[in-house]
Amino acid sequence: MRSVCSFVTCILFLAIFADATAQREPTDPGVVQAFSQLKASSGRSKSTQDTISNFVDEARKTYRVRLDAESRLVDVIESQGVSRASKVFAGNQLYKLCDEDTIPAFERMLGQSDTFDIACRGLARIRHPRAQKTLLEAVSTSRGDKLICVVEALGDRRDKSAVPVLRQIADEADVPTTKAALTALSKIPGREAVEALDWCRSNLTRPMRPFATDAYVDAAFTSLKYNDRETAIDAFEALMIDFEPADIKARGLRGLIQAYGEDAVPTIVEALTSGIPELEAVAAEDAKLVPGRKATEAFIKAYAGLQPDNQAVLLHALGVRRDEAALDTLVLAAQSRIPVVRLAAIE
Repeated sequence: MRSVCSFVTCILFLAIFADATAQREPTDPGVVQAFSQLKASSGRSKSTQDTISNFVDEARKTYRVRLDAESRLVDVIESQGVSRASKVFAGNQLYKLCDEDTIPAFERMLGQSDTFDIACRGLARIRHPRAQKTLLEAVSTSRGDKLICVVEALGDRRDKSAVPVLRQIADEADVPTTKAALTALSKIPGREAVEALDWCRSNLTRPMRPFATDAYVDAAFTSLKYNDRETAIDAFEALMIDFEPADIKARGLRGLIQAYGEDAVPTIVEALTSGIPELEAVAAEDAKLVPGRKATEAFIKAYAGLQPDNQAVLLHALGVRRDEAALDTLVLAAQSRIPVVRLAAIE
């Protein structure tokens, strides 16, 4: 029984000591001085930055210290007469700590021109719904660079609730803001963003449509990255129709090969025999991604019909595969009279 009591007493002592230490740490003279220097200087002193950065890193471990660090950083950002560099540095440190409790401070910062962008980037990092709500509300009151900043933050959050607003901005805004909205949509995974960008491809002004198509391709890859394979495949397949430029088809093909994985052999073979050099090049290069002897045999069968440059690319892919089934093809290619083919086989 005594041992149990002693153990409990020890735990209580350690907790009290830790709490006392946590309260003492924020008042360390070196830290206080560093914050004073940050507010009074250009904000580029390495020793000052290192002291504050180390303090913030330690603050992440202890809640009381974290609150103190956050308060000090917010004070630097909101204070008048502080250099822009100091505010940006303080903002970057605050991003290490911010959570839903920091949202009110960021909301205040949205009201000041010199802290608006710092607030947007902070809100982009907070997963709480209130952060998304704050940014969406800021859309209606922001113009120019401020609106672009809000749009970029909405894209960085990757929350599909922003899709209708971003599509409207893409349709109605000036060129820089439209481009920002398209990029933001491309970062949001899911069918909603892909469909919004597909709409933009057809409905934006003609000069903006290529940018919408680029964003559409990026959105398909974003969906694939976040495991929405069905949406990604549908988007990539839509890029393979006849009237799409060859370079867009090539990006769509690359996406399809990644999305299909081991089942991509028919897609690769079809591209290898398409007669479109851009598609042949992608298929030849990505042939190395699909494992298995049957895949190797299918690629070898398509090899003879390729242009020399694409034959060389496929030979390299066959070499990377290290499949014995390709040995005879590589040996024959090493005797080719076409230098690019012969060199690729030897390598």
